[in-house]
Amino acid sequence: MAPPRTLPETLQISISGIRGIVGRTLTDERVCDFAKAFALFSKRGKMVVAQDTRPSGHRFRRKIIQGLREIGCSVVDIGVSPTPTVLFMVRFLHARGGVVVTASHNPSKWNGLKFVGEDGQFLDQKKMDSFLRIGSSRFFPASRRRGPRVRNRSALARHIQQVLRHLNVQKIRSCRFRVAIDPCNGTGAVVTAPFLRRLGCRVTAINNRPNGRFAHPPEPREENLQQLSRCVKKSGAQIGFAQDPDADRLAIVTEKGTPLSGEYTLALAVQHILSRRRSPVVINLSTSRMVEEVARQKGVKVYRSKIGERHVVEKMRKVKAAIGGEGNGGVIYPTINPARDSLVGMGLILESLSERNRPLSELVEALPHYEMVQKKLTLSKARSRALLKALPKRFKGGKVNRLDGIRIDFKDRWIHARPSNTEPVLRLIAEAPTKQGAVRLLQQAT
Repeated sequence: MAPPRTLPETLQISISGIRGIVGRTLTDERVCDFAKAFALFSKRGKMVVAQDTRPSGHRFRRKIIQGLREIGCSVVDIGVSPTPTVLFMVRFLHARGGVVVTASHNPSKWNGLKFVGEDGQFLDQKKMDSFLRIGSSRFFPASRRRGPRVRNRSALARHIQQVLRHLNVQKIRSCRFRVAIDPCNGTGAVVTAPFLRRLGCRVTAINNRPNGRFAHPPEPREENLQQLSRCVKKSGAQIGFAQDPDADRLAIVTEKGTPLSGEYTLALAVQHILSRRRSPVVINLSTSRMVEEVARQKGVKVYRSKIGERHVVEKMRKVKAAIGGEGNGGVIYPTINPARDSLVGMGLILESLSERNRPLSELVEALPHYEMVQKKLTLSKARSRALLKALPKRFKGGKVNRLDGIRIDFKDRWIHARPSNTEPVLRLIAEAPTKQGAVRLLQQAT
């Protein structure tokens, strides 16, 4: 989606929200204007507001609250909180919507805004377009009466309780798991240790101060889990959990100190839920075939959606899927919270460990094995279109899917090419039984 002309093109705008560089493309005035536009788009009413731990978040949260109140919204301020907590609280409070000040896994010089509808979900494309049209007009009639602000201090506790209600807490507590955590000084630092201790876990924490000073690149990828890996081995933990700054994504480290990608997080959660009930599964187009293999073993169907949490959740509703998510570590289990939620991922994996009574490394070893590689090409829109058009000819005999970019499937491997909505970039992801096989797919594509 191309942003309206009156918005700076250097802002990254997608259905998941708006991101920019603090002080350059994302300023106090612009944040306040977006809040006013969202208040008008949402027809005023009650709004939940929160932030991640970035130093700029406190100032931007105040500007969001200011803008919403000037248009007449009543604001429920829940302070520093994970994104999934906000989505849950919008539904719990029957609010008109919510705003989260976060740039997710981006470096600290970035910040952003995620907008939540009254259904407790991010806006779909049509709603996001409507909201941006209001934002581009920059005409925001103030309300005669300034809306009230209420500070809510129970949101984290309510979120924790919601997750615990749907877990076998007694079984997990009986195991007295030793757990190491790395919230990367993000919002996980205000909720993860208390949550795990409610499950009877003995917690060793690193980077557990909610100050936004990221001790390493904040995306929970394998290469960024080295600190946690050392902590797991030193503390004798049975599992390690790493989160991104707004705590919707989860990566894990085995008891041997082996860091795993978020693909394993989702595969383990899906395997656990399918061991209890037969249900369709929904994943996005770039998620590993591991999930398909797990589902096939259980005799259930897997559906693929466009990239993005909102797309996955919508498809899950349509096909009545019990579990789904994205391979970046985003577990979606609607019984607890129809959103990517790292606390849900932790709870399901700990429950699985407690029931199987086997080390995590053994559960991982039993999963189907694939290797995934990624590549990002800086290309003009014209060159991206040309490459996408050429792909089916370069991969003859494959099954072509044009739902989101182009994905081409073979019996045991696939490649997905998808242009960015926010920058002149084409992203390529390939997966095969071996890394060499996945690399060959990328080479063939380019």
